[in-house]
Amino acid sequence: MASSPVKVSAPLHRRVVIELTRRIVQGELEPGSLVPAEPRLSEEFGVSRIVIREAAKVLAEKGLVEVRRGRGTSVTPPQRWSPLDPLVLALRGRDGFYAAQAELLEARKVFEVEIAGLAATRISPEALGAISTHLRGMDGMINDPDAFHKSDADFHFLLVQAAHNAVLAKLIEPIHDILTSGFRLTARLPGVPKNAQAMHWAIFRGLEKHDPQETKRAMRAHLEQAEQDLVKIGAWIKDPAEDLL
Repeated sequence: MASSPVKVSAPLHRRVVIELTRRIVQGELEPGSLVPAEPRLSEEFGVSRIVIREAAKVLAEKGLVEVRRGRGTSVTPPQRWSPLDPLVLALRGRDGFYAAQAELLEARKVFEVEIAGLAATRISPEALGAISTHLRGMDGMINDPDAFHKSDADFHFLLVQAAHNAVLAKLIEPIHDILTSGFRLTARLPGVPKNAQAMHWAIFRGLEKHDPQETKRAMRAHLEQAEQDLVKIGAWIKDPAEDLL
């Protein structure tokens, strides 16, 4: 039985993007097939052709379609879809989303511990002050999961910036959205924001001492706890699209 369209309140082109992504990811529009022409989509969604073109650009950026002048817009094979796009992952269902988050966490345990160590040796007084201010702000978000998860992701990227390695920063940049989407789910688990914040402050204390080993230990412990939280998510999440869109 076919899935029902995703119903969300969103800007015009995003509404089109979400629905067409659903059709592609869930197989209603098969690889190699043509996406309906602009006039038809314009009429279906009740938007201008300019909005449809904007949506097509976004779908192309996600690797879902290929736009060829004079030949229309065709659906690409799944191998070309962005493996880090939260919308694509959410619409691939529970197993696909959970597997991607598990792989992301595995990758973070490889690089983020070392980034924490670099940050401890290189962080400037200004960056240390900025992280301290950020964490104090997060202290007031413990009971607000929606606010907390966004600031949680920002904390980790402030840490990357503090390591002063432009290559690492550029490599990690693409994971921001999928990282944030994972944090959004885990932040809803009882006790997770409070525990995560305590570990953030433990990481900060290592930074403050400029002690790379202490900072790395604190980050490793934080990621191990995140791994346990991910297992809990896997036990209760049924439809990531419903939770994230």
